[in-house]
Amino acid sequence: MNRILYSLYALAFLSLVACDVSRWQAENNPLATAEANAEATSLDQNGIRLTPITDLPGQPAALLTLKNRASGAPAPPGGAVPFAYEVTNFALPKSGTSSVARKAEVSDGQHVRTIIDNQLVYNHSTPVFALPLAAGPHVVLTFLEDDAHVSLKHQGAYVLHSIGMSEGTRGTFDASAPHLFHSHPLGVYSGKDAENVVLDFYLVNTSLSEKGNKVRATLNGTEFLLNDWVPYRIEGLAPGENTIKLELIDERGNQIVGPYNAETRTFNLEP
Repeated sequence: MNRILYSLYALAFLSLVACDVSRWQAENNPLATAEANAEATSLDQNGIRLTPITDLPGQPAALLTLKNRASGAPAPPGGAVPFAYEVTNFALPKSGTSSVARKAEVSDGQHVRTIIDNQLVYNHSTPVFALPLAAGPHVVLTFLEDDAHVSLKHQGAYVLHSIGMSEGTRGTFDASAPHLFHSHPLGVYSGKDAENVVLDFYLVNTSLSEKGNKVRATLNGTEFLLNDWVPYRIEGLAPGENTIKLELIDERGNQIVGPYNAETRTFNLEP
């Protein structure tokens, strides 16, 4: 009986409705260039400083593509959903592991990062892995991240798609709308890691500018308006629990409608 249930479960996965929007990357997702990094400036308020990280080597030839749309293998009893991506011009470690991202240093070397529903975050040293997902629709963002835990933001470095158990649970995620995903900071930073806290987020179908859309980052009640899609180093935070809220807003300061465009996270510093 269990085998029959598992077979039916596998068939349900084979009928997942996946809205892969990787074709839109070249047209809709902004390319984070060296020029954009150079133009970003440091921001200081209430003793908190955001410094853009501009000394990144850049890997414009790195490419991530989706191969299997979260199907193609039976789901085991634990509910793990298989994913298969292909990585080109981006070196991954040979360990072939996956781990839940709970703090800054969760993976040695370059890796593939997956964010499920802008909540669960996983790092992988292999492009083929399985994730424990509950039944129902999910939004899956996967992108390449370097050994400094900074995302690659050029065209072709990410895949965004939604998956659902069946036609009846497809969900209403609009893959063509502007979206903001939270990546860092996350979890607990101890020792030297507490001195190197990075703010990094992922944008889809939008760009940032002084007269256009922006990301409003609120750190412990202090607001910063970010006009550039670059990673920032955060300084001046007190030990203990800290709170960050990221919002995608328009030129008038209004939040842009989207399921993940206003999210709050807490993270801890343990010097």
